[in-house]
Amino acid sequence: MRDKFLFFKNFKAVADKLPDDLRLKFYDAMTAYVFDGVESDDPVIAALVGAIKPSLDKVDNRGGNHNPTGQNQYSEVKTGQSGQSFQETRNKKQEVCKKKNDKKKKGSNAVQSDSYEGGTPL
Repeated sequence: MRDKFLFFKNFKAVADKLPDDLRLKFYDAMTAYVFDGVESDDPVIAALVGAIKPSLDKVDNRGGNHNPTGQNQYSEVKTGQSGQSFQETRNKKQEVCKKKNDKKKKGSNAVQSDSYEGGTPL
């Protein structure tokens, strides 16, 4: 089974309302369910653990790919609809913008040189 689980504040809130002997049984039953898959025979304790089972089971479903450092764990590159990576798409857009800017610069120089004949403005 598992070797850890998240303990939520509401688990403690439930346990705090129990007398000492039931509180111990509750904690024991909760850990037995999580770590060993064993459910309590005591109907009261089984009902209490049953109330938090969705939280206990949900933790199991969320495990696996969590990286506490926040770094990307996936080896494959994420791609857009065109099949290109997002970085490739960004690079192409930057290239297109640069080419447009270069054309504008060349076009504006040509217009300026045509407007001057013989060194005097028109």
